[in-house]
Amino acid sequence: MIKMKFQKNKQGFTLVELIVVLVILAILAALLVPALTGYIDRAKEKKVTAEAKGIWTAAQAAASEYYGLHINDTAMQKSMTNSCTINGIKYKNLGRISNSTLSDELKKWHTKNLTASQMIGQQVLIYLESTDKTNPQYQFGNASVPIQGQSLKVNMKNNFESNVPGNAVFIQIFYDENCRVLALNFGKEGYLVTMTEGQDPVCEKNGKVL
Repeated sequence: MIKMKFQKNKQGFTLVELIVVLVILAILAALLVPALTGYIDRAKEKKVTAEAKGIWTAAQAAASEYYGLHINDTAMQKSMTNSCTINGIKYKNLGRISNSTLSDELKKWHTKNLTASQMIGQQVLIYLESTDKTNPQYQFGNASVPIQGQSLKVNMKNNFESNVPGNAVFIQIFYDENCRVLALNFGKEGYLVTMTEGQDPVCEKNGKVL
């Protein structure tokens, strides 16, 4: 009987071969990681922008309803004490809804003699599914008013101090004496969407609020 012997090649990859493989992997990672990161960023931007559009629609619906019911409301006129530069135009005597408004409504849901800001704020909370004060989908922090012209990060710290929860959001809505929404800021997960009447939404990482 003829016995056949097979000799196994026990030699593995050489050092040069391993280095070549590692270099190829590094090149692929350098090409793929930025593309993947960019895709994730764009997906987040679209999601936050879509939410901002929904908030605008909810706010305008509530504002229009209030205007129809309280067209001669002197209390509303007295609350128009804010100013803002929108699309290069300085507006005065504006109403504003902010985290302060939403936080107040979440703590004590007003049912009588509602102001425009309270009615709009309630509609925004309903849209955001955050009317349950024991377990709201989003958190709005304390009653601090927005710091205009500052970044989203600064305003988040202003509302939440050093402990910003993962479901924290920043909201600022301006409306005029006719209850027409003129501008909106919506901040979430490090992105700030700015919407103004007649303009496309702008979404930026840590953008500056109006």
